[in-house]
Amino acid sequence: MRKVASGQGWHYGFRRFRAGLLGSAALLLAAGACGTGVAHAQAARTVSVNVRAQDLGAALTIFADQAGLRLLLPSGVVAGRTSPALSGTMTREEALSRLLAGTGLSYRFTSADTVTIGDRVSAAHAPVDAQGALVLDPVDVVGTGGADAPYRTPASVNHISREELDRTGGTSTSDIFRNTPGVIAADGRNSPAIEVNIRGVQGMNRTPVRVDGTLQNVPVYLGYFGASNRTYVDPDLLAGIDITKGPGAGADGAGSIGGVINMRTLDADDIIKEGKDWGIRLRGSVSSNSVSAPPIGTFDKRIGAPGLFDIASGHGSIVAARRFGDAEIVAGLARRKQGNYFTGRHGPDTILEETTEGSFQEHQITAVKRDSEIVNSQREVLSAYVKGKASFDGGHSVEASYVYYDSDFGEVMPSQVSRFGWDFVGQQEPNQVTAHRLIAKYGYKPDDSDLIDLRFNVWGTLLDQKTRSATPVIWDPNTLPINSRSIVPIDTYMVGSEISNTSSFHSDYGDLTLNYGASYLLEDTKPLDEGNWYLPQNGRRHEGSAFARFDYAPLDWLSFNGGLRYTAYKTKDRVSYRNYPQYEQYFLDEYGISRNALDGSGWSPHLGVVLTPVDSVQLFANYTTGYRGPSLTEANFKYDFFPNPYLKAERSQNWELGANVLKDDVFVPGDKLRLKVAYFDNTIKDYIARGTFTKASYPWLGMLIPYNMGAAKFAGTEASASYDAGSWFVEANGIRYSRIAFCDGVAGYGAGLPVAGCVNHSLPEDYSTNYIPPEYTLSGTLGVRLFDERLTIGARVSKVGKRAISAPSSLDGGLIMPKKLWAPYTVVDAFASYKVNDSVTVSFSGENLTNRFYMDAMSLAAVPAPGRTFRASVTTNF
Repeated sequence: MRKVASGQGWHYGFRRFRAGLLGSAALLLAAGACGTGVAHAQAARTVSVNVRAQDLGAALTIFADQAGLRLLLPSGVVAGRTSPALSGTMTREEALSRLLAGTGLSYRFTSADTVTIGDRVSAAHAPVDAQGALVLDPVDVVGTGGADAPYRTPASVNHISREELDRTGGTSTSDIFRNTPGVIAADGRNSPAIEVNIRGVQGMNRTPVRVDGTLQNVPVYLGYFGASNRTYVDPDLLAGIDITKGPGAGADGAGSIGGVINMRTLDADDIIKEGKDWGIRLRGSVSSNSVSAPPIGTFDKRIGAPGLFDIASGHGSIVAARRFGDAEIVAGLARRKQGNYFTGRHGPDTILEETTEGSFQEHQITAVKRDSEIVNSQREVLSAYVKGKASFDGGHSVEASYVYYDSDFGEVMPSQVSRFGWDFVGQQEPNQVTAHRLIAKYGYKPDDSDLIDLRFNVWGTLLDQKTRSATPVIWDPNTLPINSRSIVPIDTYMVGSEISNTSSFHSDYGDLTLNYGASYLLEDTKPLDEGNWYLPQNGRRHEGSAFARFDYAPLDWLSFNGGLRYTAYKTKDRVSYRNYPQYEQYFLDEYGISRNALDGSGWSPHLGVVLTPVDSVQLFANYTTGYRGPSLTEANFKYDFFPNPYLKAERSQNWELGANVLKDDVFVPGDKLRLKVAYFDNTIKDYIARGTFTKASYPWLGMLIPYNMGAAKFAGTEASASYDAGSWFVEANGIRYSRIAFCDGVAGYGAGLPVAGCVNHSLPEDYSTNYIPPEYTLSGTLGVRLFDERLTIGARVSKVGKRAISAPSSLDGGLIMPKKLWAPYTVVDAFASYKVNDSVTVSFSGENLTNRFYMDAMSLAAVPAPGRTFRASVTTNF
């Protein structure tokens, strides 16, 4: 796979840093393997417990979450048993003993954070295998958050499990969010990257995405039509995804105002089976509806999807893990190859757009034909990672990991299709990205103290990218040296650190928990070809933050939470005016400086209240605020983007009212009912927008300039629900926006005319024109489990509405940033998996079974989604 040229000094230093850190981790892991007594020390850890008298199964689940434990117990062993109320600070051993008192059950720590619970009599007579290990009945796993964690959290959060990632797969990485309300990966068909929109908020670092604690919101310029904050990751190596909506309150939330997404790669616990100290997972998959990409320069598109067994796409991965006492190491490798896919056959390619009240105009949503090949939708990905952890006597722990990602992929410039038509788009030279992520973590939690639970992380991310930011109308192989200047190599690196501590206090007046700390981020982007004609981004950004938050529960049915964050930022432009000295002269004449520099700081308070009227119901109200300094994209000079030295930070104010319902044994023994509903109202003051301005003294210059409009407003209602009866299950998710508005902005192409008050349409030339989500999205899943739950069969229906707000006419989208529309669509997917034995699972899925021709919501490049696609995979875990 081709690599991007890069600065030798940085790469050499980064390689030395990476090698040194991994070497240190290896020594720590080896030391941990030789340690003794750590499991006992971890079991004796003191925890704060607050569990009501209730069914034993529910009590153990709550306790496991509070204590950070993973509980393994035979199915049905807790049925019909109850537990006493338990409150206070005690060791995990003492808490388990009191919860299980009088039940006839016993417990045993099988690792530092894993406990097996069983019947004493049955365990005494249980058979043993050839290695002398007990053979138990089918085992349930509770605790450690997971799928139930969002329904226990008094805030808008979601979790995507490994099971959900495997269920229906997807042609694009962006498909992983198809079942998550309020979250959309924008323009997801046009690259293997992820850029998320959370409740209408998107771009410019507003919604950071982290992988194992590292940040990689890398700016990618897409010409006049937009800019993207991209994250590259292979879903096959992920264990799960946690999503927080609204400003983040913890160490990872600095600068976020839309939400935070945390992705976790597979750990040893995800690979190693109970009772073993090693494990391997092998996974392979193939899919239909694609062909190998044609030679570069090909303009003819093939019509008619290939046959079911004409395979041009697939992926495979291997992940291996090993435990050494209280240390573990896991490593994985994944390879993915996808050809050009074909669109669906049935559905409209136009939409009736309301231009004025009661007046409609037919609008073409894409120039792409039905049942047609999408050139430049191919991609090749190679990703790998290694992760090590170790725990030591006294409460010390360390972790180090390295994640590698490399991809060659096709991409269609958004302006190509919209301005010149699909016939003028040919198979082009692929983009290239290579990413390195490295993180080291240290934890300290002494067994005899509730005041210290220290976490310290330091991480670095390097991305080499060679992406198309401009393009000629027609690609001509004879002029490659000229055209290739549109694909510019750029290095971006980020270095960050976070430190936090948690202290717990217990008294007759309630329990108080404090979490406080600080974080720092350095982001640096530099083109390796500074003489390029379109002035690639070149600059540096610093961001520092300190925070403190509290959770206080004066009564068992009432608790409060709140806190305060201070954030400061500083940006510096390093633009090269080699080809455009007149731009520098303009900046000197207008502002008295040749390069832009911004700085600022601000406070972000938050406060919440939680009511628990009964054990299964939780009511919450939250007021959260956020503070985001301008991104490098907004702060720096580019070919068509002139910075504003007076640009200020954005400030968000988010109100939220919600309820959680988590109840077991509702209709039949063992069933589970989960419900989460929330109303949100988010106002972003001083929202940074882009507008077109002209100046009489510079008639040759029509300038796109960032500015602070009065506010952007997003409000709506969101819900998630699931019911699992064992033999069958149903899930439903949805969001509906009640208001999206932009206030005190600028309208009128080239005139810079002020707009007073709030309008329910996007403003011309601003990037947010294409950040507008659908007015609603709905998703429903129904599945059944057969043959002792070895076979699971199900289907998912997704329904997406039209764009939530429009503009009075097509022109109001802007000449440079026209708004993108899509027709409402419904997509049907199906899935099936069969567990051949304890080690082998075979899975099948069908995507877009009705072969619908549609364009995903928020598709910037106007590229339709794939037509009917089938996928088969085999997973082996032993």
